[in-house]
Amino acid sequence: MVEGDAEAKATPPTPSTYITYQLPREPCCFSGLSTEDAEKWKNDYERIANYNHWDYSVRLAKVVFYLSGTARLWFDNNEDQFKNWSDFERLFEGTLGRPEDLKSFTE
Repeated sequence: MVEGDAEAKATPPTPSTYITYQLPREPCCFSGLSTEDAEKWKNDYERIANYNHWDYSVRLAKVVFYLSGTARLWFDNNEDQFKNWSDFERLFEGTLGRPEDLKSFTE
């Protein structure tokens, strides 16, 4: 066998495969206090949901676990109105996104 033939028949190296694991992120809780920014919380929740690859039904199923206090009470009292994520967003912004409405809700 000639030296050049051995080089021609050598198999190319196999590319390495790297598997990376993306750790899920957890949203912070929103309680509905007047010191909290509801719009910022909702935007952060959606950003984390996108990062975690949650579809809209998963977002709606999980959101209750990230609400506390007045916000959780509001959710529990209105849960039957949340047929989908859009319903939740609309009602959340319409009530918890407006401090004057939230105050009257708790009285």
